[in-house]
Amino acid sequence: QHETLDVALDWFLDKGRLPGKSLYIHIVGGGEPIMSWSLVEAIVKKSSVAAKERGQPIDVAMTTNGSLITEDKAQFLAQSNVLVNVSYEVIREVQNLQRGKCDDVENGILALQRAGARLAIRSTISPVNVDRMPEMVDVVLKRFPSVRRLNLEAVMAGKPIFDSSGSLYCFLSKFHRGFEVASKRGAKRGLNVVSAARLDFGVLKERFCQGDLCLTPLGDIVVCHRV
Repeated sequence: QHETLDVALDWFLDKGRLPGKSLYIHIVGGGEPIMSWSLVEAIVKKSSVAAKERGQPIDVAMTTNGSLITEDKAQFLAQSNVLVNVSYEVIREVQNLQRGKCDDVENGILALQRAGARLAIRSTISPVNVDRMPEMVDVVLKRFPSVRRLNLEAVMAGKPIFDSSGSLYCFLSKFHRGFEVASKRGAKRGLNVVSAARLDFGVLKERFCQGDLCLTPLGDIVVCHRV
């Protein structure tokens, strides 16, 4: 794993490749990245060295379920200026229903908050919590005041969640109405509430990714993390 990672990073971070261009690394998917903590550390440290060689910052982000974040890991991520996106449903009973380990995740978020990490929360909106998005904004602002972005993403699924196009339409209608309320409520108090799907509504795309370099857990390189 480390050898494959080194080859990919050496090419991606080479200061002779795309000089002057900003670079972005996102540690995501394939399972929980914290379980491969040595690889996360290698990515962060190598990108920091490359940023100094290139003379420009390299932005690094990570998506995690948050359940394995310790004080030491939180300190490392904060000191390395990594943007940490925590997948968390915000409302305790919804988290325990859809993901589990609520206490572990909350402790991880609080550790990141104490360390001063750049912090965002990503929540999956399903029929269970589609009517509670404004409430989610209130909980984030009260419990996790250092969070500055809340991603609310509607679940994309067919059966058994939606048994007909009508039930899916009803759900999406509720999502859009609730998102508008939540977004405005967050904006008034300094919380950026966003939805990737809504941002795409006004844009025609040939594909989801416009040409990413994605190193998979199996060592393959693909041009989109959704492949």
